[in-house]
Amino acid sequence: MLKDEKWATYSVKLGWWVKGIFPPATDGSHINGVDRSNSGLIVATGDDFGFVNLYRNPNDKGSKANSYRAHSSHVVRV
Repeated sequence: MLKDEKWATYSVKLGWWVKGIFPPATDGSHINGVDRSNSGLIVATGDDFGFVNLYRNPNDKGSKANSYRAHSSHVVRV
């Protein structure tokens, strides 16, 4: 079982540690890129609205992000 396995990167937008990256009433398709910091304390996402969002890791539904306008359109990688 790989429950407690330590991975070199975390770039998947599905999983228990990223439950809070999806705002209410969205289908999740607007999140384009996800990655965890090297320290493991922060999760960054890029979205269709041009924002880079920073969350604590892990996060839960309803988590608040620090959001920064990064581009005029989609942010595909963080």
